[in-house]
Amino acid sequence: MGVKDEFHQKAILTYIDELNALENKKPDRTSEVCNKSVEHPRMPGVDLERCEKCDKYLRTTHNGQRTSQVFGMALCIQFNPNEDPAPIVVIKCTEEIERCAVISPKIDLYKLYKSNVSKAEVEKLRNAINEVYKKFLRELPDPIIPVQWYDKFVEASRK
Repeated sequence: MGVKDEFHQKAILTYIDELNALENKKPDRTSEVCNKSVEHPRMPGVDLERCEKCDKYLRTTHNGQRTSQVFGMALCIQFNPNEDPAPIVVIKCTEEIERCAVISPKIDLYKLYKSNVSKAEVEKLRNAINEVYKKFLRELPDPIIPVQWYDKFVEASRK
């Protein structure tokens, strides 16, 4: 498969060049205390981890847990249907819709999920959450209906 995006190809090649250049210029760290991670000065609770070879920051951890990417990830990576009912972004957005409906009695969930609701009632909520859903679906690397099953879905819809 490989990396097809030109930007990512250039970034990888740049880092390979940097690592090769650093191979000959390893700093003397025998007297240095080695911390596996360092707390970010502007974001308490967020730790930055450094690469041992290039001494650059690789990733962050938050409260001891690695952050997980949601957008742009295949559904099969995001959740296991045997363990979770849906991807975390879908669960969180649904929870937020329902939480707002509890707070604001004017929002009727039945109408919200089943039919069009007046824009005045849910303008802020709808726009924000719908944008999150659309962004999530747009950035999936594979379509929700897998390409290999597309013909079967089209055939089933004709029956």
